[in-house]
Amino acid sequence: VRVMSVAPGLVDTEFTRGWSAEVRERMIDDTPLGQLAGVNDVAEAVLAVATSLRMTTGAVIPVDGGRPLGTQKKVHT
Repeated sequence: VRVMSVAPGLVDTEFTRGWSAEVRERMIDDTPLGQLAGVNDVAEAVLAVATSLRMTTGAVIPVDGGRPLGTQKKVHT
């Protein structure tokens, strides 16, 4: 039995699109990859866990654009 989880960070959804421009901009600026995750990004991580990561267990796969790293690790994509 494999145990895995996908941990989405901030995802671009109808809810987050309802935030003020200032709040969205601050959240994006605090994300090293410079954008919120999309629903497809989360789905791709789930698919990878289910199909490609056969020898992985006990892991949490973050889909957060590196947000926990903060702005000091800004990456240009």
